[in-house]
Amino acid sequence: MKKAVAVLLAGLLIVSGCNTNNDQSQQQGGNNQQQGGTAQQQGTRTKQQGQAKTNQQGGKSQQQGAKTQQAQKRAKNREQRVQIASKSATSIAQLQGVQRAHVLVTNRNAYVACVLQPDQAGLSPALENQIANQVRAVDPSIERVYVSTNPEFVARVNRYVTDVQEGRPITGFGKEFRTMIQRVFPMSR
Repeated sequence: MKKAVAVLLAGLLIVSGCNTNNDQSQQQGGNNQQQGGTAQQQGTRTKQQGQAKTNQQGGKSQQQGAKTQQAQKRAKNREQRVQIASKSATSIAQLQGVQRAHVLVTNRNAYVACVLQPDQAGLSPALENQIANQVRAVDPSIERVYVSTNPEFVARVNRYVTDVQEGRPITGFGKEFRTMIQRVFPMSR
């Protein structure tokens, strides 16, 4: 009987020893899976961090693109803004041969609508240069000066100046002005 108990105990020890081995290998396999899972999680985190970094860089790139677009829009608005240059007009009207003038400025360009005195034969190159010099003397930032005695151009510019001086709305004048400039001064743009 002692022998039977001893054999039974020995069998139990062997079975429980193998079972413990199985538990340990399962635990180790589980640990390996957990470690693998951790590696996967780390890989996922690294991927997510990379994507986040890319998104941040993309966001910066988008912000820079938006800033560039805004700067271009501001530059375009400055170019399209039409201002009346009264001092230049007064200075031009004092020239011999000129009855009156209006000057509109966009960016660094000046457009002069000029009415000559009745005894003046026409706009000579010399008078045109004097007008350009007067405009640049008043505003040195002006690079190009375009002068016209075209009656339609003179009438439209005169109407624009009058409307502004009387406080009337000038909606749509910018587009009309650009079209008029392209027609009257085809070499200007």
